[in-house]
Amino acid sequence: MKKGLTEKERLFCFYFAQDGDARGCAARAGFSVAPKRSAARLLCREEIKAEIAKLEKERVEIENQKIELENDKKQLDAAKASKEAKYNELKKAQQQKNSQVAKLTAAEKEEQAELEKFKEDQREIE
Repeated sequence: MKKGLTEKERLFCFYFAQDGDARGCAARAGFSVAPKRSAARLLCREEIKAEIAKLEKERVEIENQKIELENDKKQLDAAKASKEAKYNELKKAQQQKNSQVAKLTAAEKEEQAELEKFKEDQREIE
């Protein structure tokens, strides 16, 4: 009794787990003489069925992981956009505060100058 699958049999299983076209998969795997008959014969073997089932399960798991990664990426992109919006909002608020501080500083200097002028005028009066 044979142990394990041949390279052609593994290829057949791999292709079949992907698209399910038995005849086409047999031909692509290298079963060039009567691929339809070879495919039918292969699909009757338990070790072939088990290998196909294993590969299909792996394919489904990979697809599920891919979907999860795509969802994670969407969440990260949304979080990034939200953080960027918050950053821009805070930056704008800081610029407004800086502008207010500059105006207050100018007003304080103006008041200081007026106070100095007032004191000078007071000294002249006395």
